[in-house]
Order: sequence, then structure tokens, then C-alpha cells
Amino acid sequence: ASYFVFPPFTTISRLTMPWLSTHPHSSNAEYVHTLYRTFFGRDEDEGGYKTWMGELAKGKSRDYVMSGFSNSKEFAEIMKSYGIK
Repeated sequence: ASYFVFPPFTTISRLTMPWLSTHPHSSNAEYVHTLYRTFFGRDEDEGGYKTWMGELAKGKSRDYVMSGFSNSKEFAEIMKSYGIK
């Protein structure tokens, strides 16, 4: 599937969308899937998905995982494509 990342959503953080980190009805799998769609506009790749699920299984917080997405090279390239530094 293909997803469009609307430019204003490239600044998503736990401060602007706190429900993403704490939504009580989302599993870790749903959470990671949502991060891929939200930050990268695509479905997860197998290696990345396993890495982030492993971090959550080891006790890392959802905020930690979200930070990984928001500080990633891929997300920086998406922001750059919209003229956002």
C-alpha cells in the first residue's frame, strides 16, 4: 500500500500527538505499524519492524521508539523533500 505524508504531519511528536504513545487499545504491533505509516508514509519493512518490536519487548518505551522514527535519516529525507529542515 502507498500512503501520502501530508507536510504538516512531518512534525509529529509525542507532544503534538500524545495519544500515539499511550493509546490503551493499541498493541505494540499496531503502534509500530502506525509509526511507519505516519512518519514514512509506507508499510514497515521486515527488518525494521523486528528491530522496533524487539526494543519494545526489551522494555524500551513507546516514546523511545517514536524518537527513533522522528530522528531517523529516512524521516529527515522526507522532511527535506518538503523544504523542512
